[in-house]
Amino acid sequence: MKPRGSRFLRRADPKGDWAKYVEGEHPGVHDGNVELQILMGPDHKFLRYGLGNLRTRRLQITRSVYAPGGWTREHVHDDHEHAYYVILGQALVRVADSEQVLGPGDVAFIPRGTLHGYRTHGSEPVELLDIHAYERDDP
Repeated sequence: MKPRGSRFLRRADPKGDWAKYVEGEHPGVHDGNVELQILMGPDHKFLRYGLGNLRTRRLQITRSVYAPGGWTREHVHDDHEHAYYVILGQALVRVADSEQVLGPGDVAFIPRGTLHGYRTHGSEPVELLDIHAYERDDP
C-alpha cells in the first residue's frame, strides 16, 4: 500500500482545476496568458479543486508561466510569507517599495503582510515557482 499522498507529478499530467481555485479564492489577481500549476500544497485547502497532495498545512509550491505582458496584481498575504524563484525569462518584481528585474536563479522573499506583485519583463515568457510558507496549521 502506498503512503497517503505518495505519487509522482509529471509535466504532462492534468493541472487540476486551478482556474476555479484562482477565481474562487483570489479573483482579479492574475492576468494575461498564464499557465499555473500547484505542484504541491495542503490537502485541506486544495483537494476540493483536485490539487492537494500534502498532509502538511504549511507549504504550497505553484509553477507559474506568464506570457509577455502577463502580471500578478500587487496584493498582500496576512497569513503567510512566500518567495518567487525565477526559472526562465525575466520578471519585474515589486516587494514593498522596492522593484528589481529578476532572471533565472534569482529569488524574491516576501514577508507576511507585505505588498508585492510582478509582471513579465521583456519579450519572453517568465516561468517561476511561487512558494508559500503558512505560519499556522489552520485552513
